[in-house]
Amino acid sequence: MDAHKILAATLGAGFILPESSAEFRFAQNAIGRSRRIIAAIYWDLNAMWHLQQAWEDDSSEHECEQYESQRRTIQGFLDQSVYHRYTHIFQDAEFYPLFDRVKYFLLEHGWALFAMCAQSEAFRAACLNPEILVWDEVRKLITANKRSIEIFVRSRQLDWATPLLSYGIFGLKDIMSAVQPSLEIGKEHVHHLIQTSEGYLKRPIHAGKAQTNINVALFKPTRKSQMHPYMRPPKPGPCMKCLCKRKCPCHNLGGFPDCQKCRCPQACNCKKPLWLTCFVCGATERCECRAGSMAGDLVELIEYPVRGTGVRALANIKAGAVLGEYVGEVIPPRRQCDDDIYALFQTGVFGMLQMKETDPTPIGTTSSAHIGNWTRYINHHCEPNCQFVSVVVGDRVTTIVEALQDIAIFEEITLHYGPNYWRSRFCQCGSSKCCQPPPKQNNQADQWD
Repeated sequence: MDAHKILAATLGAGFILPESSAEFRFAQNAIGRSRRIIAAIYWDLNAMWHLQQAWEDDSSEHECEQYESQRRTIQGFLDQSVYHRYTHIFQDAEFYPLFDRVKYFLLEHGWALFAMCAQSEAFRAACLNPEILVWDEVRKLITANKRSIEIFVRSRQLDWATPLLSYGIFGLKDIMSAVQPSLEIGKEHVHHLIQTSEGYLKRPIHAGKAQTNINVALFKPTRKSQMHPYMRPPKPGPCMKCLCKRKCPCHNLGGFPDCQKCRCPQACNCKKPLWLTCFVCGATERCECRAGSMAGDLVELIEYPVRGTGVRALANIKAGAVLGEYVGEVIPPRRQCDDDIYALFQTGVFGMLQMKETDPTPIGTTSSAHIGNWTRYINHHCEPNCQFVSVVVGDRVTTIVEALQDIAIFEEITLHYGPNYWRSRFCQCGSSKCCQPPPKQNNQADQWD
């Protein structure tokens, strides 16, 4: 009897042959590497978009040189690909031998998608990677997300076609048909496009009006003297919860948990508030920081069945990462807000001071029904992978979206809307811990039993 079979009978059903185990681990490793490669492709495409913008604006000499260097590399790679694909035309051309996978990729997807992916250094490296299993998994991911890559490139007006135009003199019909003008979608903001399940694109609309993207919260005061409700106080002062003015030997007024000079405790009857510090730089005074994040460049709006428009990650996101800031129209507490879908209560901080426990009293409402950014489209889930966090950034209080766990590429980004949102609604998340599941429909056959 075979030695492996004897050992398997001795150890029981849980025994796995070493060869099978090694092959399984190798396959799993190939899948993991391929997902990192596809994430790097999106990252590179986004980086090329920013370099192209800098080159068009002529804003940075270093970035312009970097962009032109990348363009030369891309042109050389596409030249080699053309020579390899049409060896009967370019017989005398000197070229480095490429793997046949490039030829098969072109036969499967054509020159347009290939030239788009070629803007990525990760894709060019994957084409020359000798590990066929890794390339096969990368190809499967590209095939499954072909539409996503095309929209990502076209919506950013990335110049992928120019390197192929020089081959028009050779009469290569498949190349010329690939670079023909198509529907221009780059005039719209990238977050004005929703990919439907039928393969179409549509503009986000609410209450019959098109929704507009903004990057910073907008506040419209009703009078000149009206202060922004989220504004940060200019400097430390007395405790703004109990308004005590107890002194320390350094003649420091209350408002600090301890005097910043002698560290003596303040004899305050309320909980000692921490003087608000900037979430980004940690400054105790007003600064110019903003809750910026590249996550907004690496997400896409997808129409999910039943749940509607949602947000899908185009990068691998680590737990604790800040994905973005929830922005919209800022409405003071005394002003009525008619938005019951996108409105988010901005919880503050006791007297605009950060506390360990969240202050449930709202200092205003952020409504993104008509103006806002991509964070307003994040769907609810009773077991979310992100959360809302109220922090101080720069000169004001704001709400950020923070990752609760690692989020893999192509995974949906979700949040918990809170129990108040579901008082008159049914949740469609499908979780076993659903807070407000829809009523079960009785089967007609069961009614006759």
